[in-house]
Amino acid sequence: MIPTDSTWHELEHSGYVADLATWAALAAPSRVTRILELGCGTGRVLHTLSDRSESLIGIDSSAELLRTLRAATRPGTSVQTILARAPELPEVPIQDLIIGPTLFVQLLTDPSQRLDLFEWVARTLARRGIAAFAVSPDLRAIDSALLLPSRNSSDNCSYGATSLTTTVTRLTLADGLAAIERTRLINDIESGASSQLLAAVSVEQISAEALSAGLVFDCTIDVAASSRHAGVKVLVFNAPN
Repeated sequence: MIPTDSTWHELEHSGYVADLATWAALAAPSRVTRILELGCGTGRVLHTLSDRSESLIGIDSSAELLRTLRAATRPGTSVQTILARAPELPEVPIQDLIIGPTLFVQLLTDPSQRLDLFEWVARTLARRGIAAFAVSPDLRAIDSALLLPSRNSSDNCSYGATSLTTTVTRLTLADGLAAIERTRLINDIESGASSQLLAAVSVEQISAEALSAGLVFDCTIDVAASSRHAGVKVLVFNAPN
């Protein structure tokens, strides 16, 4: 088999489950009936919330990942997918809960982009709505021995006779950015690489940017580190007063 971008994405992200209980708890109140996930990918988080909401929307910049999400959606579950790249997001119906897992907000490396995103979130939340974003406690303090979303380790799986492996190989910090590089192997033969840029900004700065857009700080939820994954903080905000 020839692995697609979706296959690699699933391999590199689907094994992370430490945060799922946090998103489920935020979606638990009975008033939360409309949920939107930013950067939903193939549905790692959104699928776990499918029995907690009357309306689910997933936004991602990859058409292929969204196709995979729809194909894996359980019968009887309604999930609307929107192809868009933050911060240029379309207007959608008012939402009770908007989430950005997997360091989504730090993928926006320009502060003006993050401000535009937070202003869109503030406009889109219901009166008692909640927004929550997973962020690194401080990417500037992370070296090559502790990487996000996973520690320096490999993920692998097999499809028949084909073995796939992806390994985080390097973290470079410069000019307020963190570049995470992965090497991908098919049957132990290097087949390419992927890289991801994240904004290496503090939790306090991200929180201040959200507040400047009108969101109201509620609390911080700590998602503990495990043997394979670094810990993250989930910043929770209420809709503007």
